[in-house]
Amino acid sequence: MKNGLYRCTRGARVQIVLHLDLEHPSTRDFLFAALPDKVSCIYSDPPWNPGNATYWRTMAGLDPCASYHSFQDRWCDVVSQCISRGASDVFCEQSANTEHQQMFMNAVARQSSWTLPLVEQWIVFYGSWGIKPRRPNVLLHFGSQPIATDPSGLSGEPMTLRVCAGVHLKPGSWMVDPCMGKGMTSRMAHYFDLNCLGVEMNFKRLDVTLRWLKRQGYAVIEEASC
Repeated sequence: MKNGLYRCTRGARVQIVLHLDLEHPSTRDFLFAALPDKVSCIYSDPPWNPGNATYWRTMAGLDPCASYHSFQDRWCDVVSQCISRGASDVFCEQSANTEHQQMFMNAVARQSSWTLPLVEQWIVFYGSWGIKPRRPNVLLHFGSQPIATDPSGLSGEPMTLRVCAGVHLKPGSWMVDPCMGKGMTSRMAHYFDLNCLGVEMNFKRLDVTLRWLKRQGYAVIEEASC
């Protein structure tokens, strides 16, 4: 699988979409070089357990997850790097299963540079826009203080809109999503006049985001491939 970087611009707004596999050892330097110097917020929905991680890798045409702990460590490594670049809020969707949550919290604890504490959490639901929610999830917020809104009981785009409205990010701030999927965080950045960097290993899902950005008037250029 090649690493790819797509730069999407619309006036002063910038979105960077990366096609890469977080688990592959070659991707760390490529990703970190693409991260902006100043990050404000992370919002992400990474795989919640080993089976979930393997499912998404299989859907992307990749080998099964070699080590879920290794994947979590790499995801947390990216978030820790964003925290070191100024990120003051991290939002992470997780399974409501307490064992899965503990696996995630253990991964956070293994990152000595993850300096933001868990300040609040909400029961939310797994489901996209127009799809009936199927099961409860937990949305974890790591930061310095609670946000101004309450996304509990919501799912998909209404939930992320509620979160972004509560963070009060300045226009032009950078959001990062290490597991972007079909681009929910990208859409939030567009709606709130923010910049965004997202990572996705499945090109078909990544392409959904690129096509959506084009429809919003962004110029999309593939800048790097290796």
